Amino acid sequence: GDGFVAQLVPPVTASADPLGAAIVLVDTSGSTAAILRRQAEAARAVVTAIAVRDPAAAVDVRAFDQAVEPVVAGPAGSIDVERMVEAIVARGGPGASDLGLALASARGDGRRLIVVSDGVATVGERTAHGLAERARAIGAARIDAVTIGGGQDRDLLAALTEAGGRGGAIIDGDDAAGYAALEQAMLGAVAVTVAGATDVW
Repeated sequence: GDGFVAQLVPPVTASADPLGAAIVLVDTSGSTAAILRRQAEAARAVVTAIAVRDPAAAVDVRAFDQAVEPVVAGPAGSIDVERMVEAIVARGGPGASDLGLALASARGDGRRLIVVSDGVATVGERTAHGLAERARAIGAARIDAVTIGGGQDRDLLAALTEAGGRGGAIIDGDDAAGYAALEQAMLGAVAVTVAGATDVW
């Protein structure tokens, strides 16, 4: 034939992008009921990682469903993460998920944004394109997503992580090793051209 398929690996190494000041949004909507404690524990892992890197970093943890509620805010090193976990779990209920509203709560802040969610929005803006536009509008330094279990909207989460000032990661919150990606610069989309090729994807 006249075609072939090749997998290309860019000759780059991951550079550091240390954790620091951040807003952590935790989805407590009805769809997370079965995994809510694991979501809260993922938020604990994020806050703990920030505290290890920079205890003075300003961290703001918020829970959301169809509304957004502050959970705790302050220097990462002073946050009682066990109390934070219990507060997140206590908030869980049958609510819908308004991810657009949660994103809007961070508008103009400029800090890094870490979203603990399956990316399934059930009220308000629900499309990947629309939510990515909202994410871009908030001006976050970087947007990362932490997921728990199955059933995520990976396309939507990918759109969010590409909407920050620099590329973010999507990590599995049940994988302790995966949190290292939050401190690595993400390569993002890489343009590929092949001389003479009619299709490149």
